[in-house]
Amino acid sequence: MYRGQRHADHRCEIVSSFGSADSAANCAASLIYSREIEVDFPYAVMDEARHIGTMKMTDRDIYTRLDLRDEDIFTIDGADTKDIDDAVSISRTDKGYALGVHIADVSYYVKPGTALDADAMVRGTSVYYADKVIPMLPKELSNGICSLNPNEDRLAFSCLMEIDSESSLIGYKFSKSVIRSRVKGVYEEVNRILREGKVPDDLTEKYGALYDKIMLMHELADILHKCRKRRGAPELETIEPKIITDENGICIGVERRHGDDLECSAENIIEEFMLMANTSAARTAREHDIPFVYRVHERPAPEKTAHLKEICDKLSIPYPQFDKPKPVHMAQILENSREKGYGVIMDTAVLRSMAKARYSHEALGHFGLALDDYAHFTSPIRRYPDLAIHRILTDLCYEKKSTENITRRYIAFAYEAAVQSSETELAAQQIERDCESMYMAEYMKAHVGEDFEGIICSAAVFGIYVRLDNCVEGLVRAEDMEGLDFDGDFSYTKGGKTVYTVGDRVKVRCVKAQVDTGNIDFIFTGDE
Repeated sequence: MYRGQRHADHRCEIVSSFGSADSAANCAASLIYSREIEVDFPYAVMDEARHIGTMKMTDRDIYTRLDLRDEDIFTIDGADTKDIDDAVSISRTDKGYALGVHIADVSYYVKPGTALDADAMVRGTSVYYADKVIPMLPKELSNGICSLNPNEDRLAFSCLMEIDSESSLIGYKFSKSVIRSRVKGVYEEVNRILREGKVPDDLTEKYGALYDKIMLMHELADILHKCRKRRGAPELETIEPKIITDENGICIGVERRHGDDLECSAENIIEEFMLMANTSAARTAREHDIPFVYRVHERPAPEKTAHLKEICDKLSIPYPQFDKPKPVHMAQILENSREKGYGVIMDTAVLRSMAKARYSHEALGHFGLALDDYAHFTSPIRRYPDLAIHRILTDLCYEKKSTENITRRYIAFAYEAAVQSSETELAAQQIERDCESMYMAEYMKAHVGEDFEGIICSAAVFGIYVRLDNCVEGLVRAEDMEGLDFDGDFSYTKGGKTVYTVGDRVKVRCVKAQVDTGNIDFIFTGDE
């Protein structure tokens, strides 16, 4: 690049070309490049990964671990999941339930001081968008030797928990194990079983022997979910879109992910069980006073809480009197708002009032889950903080090292891992959102001029955002609402009378979709 004395004298060099800006795949690739996300792995990392990928399980691996290969252990994931890092097992006991959460033992393969570990820390997390993934670890590990594929012996780190009939965690331990998953379960298939109360004929061969286990898991997950509600954990209704692409990578559809109408779905079962394992990991670290990487969610800031109360007052939504908010206060506000028909407004308002979750070397608790102790233990294939605490828990629970030894070894590491993991998580989330918008715009570009129905999900001085029933969001610009005024919160008015407000069902027409920016423009059509 040469910077001249005048604009006409400036010179630059084209270093990369990504193709047409009308392609979401091209725009996403350009975005990822500009954010300095490495798609390919360095040679040293790949050399280590290829070597690990050819490793065979030895007798020592088995004899020094808890052998669970005869247990009914299986996985439940999305149909297209390839990096399977968690499996579950369950049985009934005299006191309640014995729950096992078995996680891929990535820390056995990814050692401190290796190129693999250094690169994984820099990446921090896998990045998922549309039909693509930029993995934290090479596929030789993420899709290969670490993935808990069915009918293959795998090294795992198991959290074995005892839970009573009232959902209390009365005992837990962490053990290095060897497992053999019976089945690669699929959310949609398990939900069919739950809905019908039996195994459908076309799924009998796959799930017939696991039916009782699935129903017992559903029973326990339902109890755990109700316990979470009793703790006062606020339940926000979030929408997660799924991008559907064709064989050429072009977006041909957008739909709501995990849209099952079951009160306790297969997704809920796995969520509740992972929460229990994560809680057990954090409690273990606190009890032994060792360095750790916690998942924390701090109390809302006073000014954010004050604004939330103002919104409640404006909408005449009753709320508990408090100075320092507790999770149960937020849960009560959400419940009251839904009774009055303001659920969409208050879901957004409560979410904006709360701090962002992050990683920390300090146990600060998790406000959103109403838990004093929480960490991320269950996804070491795709998240570095999980890998980090696996390494620490290995020294404590498997190597039986002293607290002093663990503290000396990991105190600086835990702090560094927490800071780096928080930064990379935020970067990945922004990339995923931006790429998602590009693919949605690509889809809507083929539907410009068409009419849709949706719900107003937010309002601002520059316009109103409308979310369609297929999860696509677009903006009705303020200049296209001539004569209407923004009230500063969530409505547009005319002469003091509300015309459009968050939560309203509306009809809109798509008038523009720009793939490279991810912007989609709507106009209101009313009943024309």
